[in-house]
Amino acid sequence: MGTRVQIILYADSEELARQAATAAFERIQNLDEILTDYNPESELMRLCREASRRPVPVSGDLLSVLDRSLGVSRITDGAFDVTVGPLVALWREARRTK
Repeated sequence: MGTRVQIILYADSEELARQAATAAFERIQNLDEILTDYNPESELMRLCREASRRPVPVSGDLLSVLDRSLGVSRITDGAFDVTVGPLVALWREARRTK
C-alpha cells in the first residue's frame, strides 16, 4: 500500500505476541494484494479497469472497503473522496518525470 506499518503488542507470552504479529502482517499482506493500486493485477485495479464495461464480482474485503469509503465521503460532505485515484496516478507520474 506504499506505507510503513508498526504494530505494538501486549500479550501474556512472547509466543502469543509473535503469533499475533504474524497473523496481523499476513492479513495486511492479503489486503494489500486486494487493494493496492501499485499492482495492475490487484482486485481493485481490475475493478477500475473493467467496471465501465461489465459487472465485476468483488471480494467481501473490497466491497467492505468501498462501502466504508462511501460512508466516510457522505459524513465528510465529500472531503474524503475515494475516486481520487486518477489524480494520485497523475501526481505519481509527474513526480517520476520531474
